[in-house]
Amino acid sequence: MRHRLVSAATILVASASCASPTPPAAPPPPPAPSAPRAARCSSAVDARELLARHARAYGSPESVVAALPVVLTGTVSIEGKTGRVENVLTREAYRSQALVTSVYGASGVDAQGPWNMDGGAGLVERLTASEGLDPVFDAWVLRREYVAAFDAARDRVDCVDAPSGARLDITYVRPDLGAPRLAFDLTSAALTALEHRQADGKPLVTTIEAWGPLDRGVRWPRRVTDHPVAGSTPTSTFEATSHELTCVRWEADVAIPDRGDACAAPPADRFTRTWPEGGVVRVPMTFHGSELFVRAKVGTRELWALLDSGASITSIDATAPIAAAFTSRLDLSGSGATQKVRFGIGELAAIELGGLRAEHVPTASVPIPALDAFGEKRPELILGYPFFVGAAVRVDYARGVVAFAREPEALFAKGAPLREVPMHALKSKLVATGAVEGMPALFEVDTGNAGGLNLFKKWASAHDLPGSRPSLSLRGRFGVGEGATTSVFFRAKTAALGPIAFDDRLTHVSDPPETGDIAGLAGNEVLSRCDAVVFDHGRRKLWLEGSCERATPERRVGWRFERRPEAAYENRPWLVGAVLPGSAAERAGIRVGDRVLEVDGRPATLAVEAIWAAESKPEGTKLPVVVARNGKRERLVVELRSLLR
Repeated sequence: MRHRLVSAATILVASASCASPTPPAAPPPPPAPSAPRAARCSSAVDARELLARHARAYGSPESVVAALPVVLTGTVSIEGKTGRVENVLTREAYRSQALVTSVYGASGVDAQGPWNMDGGAGLVERLTASEGLDPVFDAWVLRREYVAAFDAARDRVDCVDAPSGARLDITYVRPDLGAPRLAFDLTSAALTALEHRQADGKPLVTTIEAWGPLDRGVRWPRRVTDHPVAGSTPTSTFEATSHELTCVRWEADVAIPDRGDACAAPPADRFTRTWPEGGVVRVPMTFHGSELFVRAKVGTRELWALLDSGASITSIDATAPIAAAFTSRLDLSGSGATQKVRFGIGELAAIELGGLRAEHVPTASVPIPALDAFGEKRPELILGYPFFVGAAVRVDYARGVVAFAREPEALFAKGAPLREVPMHALKSKLVATGAVEGMPALFEVDTGNAGGLNLFKKWASAHDLPGSRPSLSLRGRFGVGEGATTSVFFRAKTAALGPIAFDDRLTHVSDPPETGDIAGLAGNEVLSRCDAVVFDHGRRKLWLEGSCERATPERRVGWRFERRPEAAYENRPWLVGAVLPGSAAERAGIRVGDRVLEVDGRPATLAVEAIWAAESKPEGTKLPVVVARNGKRERLVVELRSLLR
């Protein structure tokens, strides 16, 4: 029933930040039909009787099976663009697919289980049973299994008298389907709205605005709208129904006819990788500002790229030179780690990483001015989650190397002790269980996040964090998007990701425009405690190498820079954009708007590594700083001290 074209609209890049929000209230059911509504809620409302009426009028599970196979074809509309949508339902399989302006998305269930190709991702991902709630849920609804699944002793029933007429809400206790809530019109027994929690815990509400005519004892949804927590809202209108397995598959913009079993099969990957002989690629990595920087080649240009397991799709910075080479196929609304954003989905013909060549790389274009903070190594490209699917990726923090291979065994260091952390793939994110102050929580394993265990506000508030602990707030640009957002900082006494302990470290809480069950992000300050980590997507394992007790630096000044070049201060581009309350910078008299000229006797140029190194010196170090203020040079001394300690 649904198409999954735009799951990429809830991405995006986690570059140097984190987040979490409270989901909006579910949209109300669609307007009542024009027919008069006599039924009202009363103590005599019987859910079994209503479901029986629904089955007689719209189709029972048995009548659906008798009518199979069925192919529903129609149109999908999103952000003013119209494309094609098709749903295939057989006795054994289900597939939903859509194409809008060359952007393709699909999902389904076959003999091997659920699978998904996020809109624009170009890569089919096989899912475990717990990861594949969405396609399983869609097939469950189309097969009318909710009729027979109702259990009066287990499921919750609520009758609601609304201005448009009474409805009956049934909440099914079915965690394997995301505990769905189905709303039925009390007069007509029509199913009008559905809500369920997706695999990552985010709610998705769907309204069925119209049903088609009776067809072999079954009515099929005619007009369906999805209402995600954040991002674009697609509407599908089904125009035709066929009971023969005659369908299409889309390759680029071309519809190719198919028949039989091929109609429910997953599509072929468009995103491809070409491996050198031996199947292993190693490229130098710069651990720059606690981010993973590699050199990549796009066309004839070499540029800096971030390796970001937390980015649902490979992305380019729309404010960087690479944007001139990108053509968007579809512009959408979505959300990043901190704010709502507009982004375009398109494709890069090829990206080369050493001897690894990736072709037909689905790519999003989104403004990320926060990347200015990386100075002369400012990246233009973010290599996202698809580079971690169908391959193994080793990040060697101790030696500064990133390696890619078909199988993880090719990447394990000989004789090195290995420990494993189980992971799950949820909505193009790799998720593992961690703990904060003894409380278990799910974290995105995010190499695109420079921090440690960074929390989302919904989870933090539910667990009284920071509570009465000392905290401070900072407003600035974090992650994707051009707006400023606010983060709250506090010190977590204890935190861990599997065997990686991360105690007494600065933790920050953000509030993104969407949320689910994820507590936050486990970034490089956590992962780099190990000598190396290996992402094993196939087995859903994160392999840890070494004792995982490496020291990770902590910056102790408490300022935040903004890049603002000025002719009068050649090669001194940094203004102080924020000063944290109670920080060493505030105590030294540094003010917002100061232009930083020197730090620790070295010029404050775009080569920011020297500044970061100075900030990370031991507590009590006296750091000379020269700033320009109101046209005058000011010499200040910053005595380094850790924040909130």
